[in-house]
Amino acid sequence: MTDLKSERTRNLETVRKFFDLMHRKDIEAWGNLWAEDG
Repeated sequence: MTDLKSERTRNLETVRKFFDLMHRKDIEAWGNLWAEDG
């Protein structure tokens, strides 16, 4: 897999997780997506 493709895959996984956590209203886990040490 190329670097660009693997980066895109990681980004898509993060976006999907973001929306899933928002849907479930899991604010603590959602915050960990953006935390420096999360």
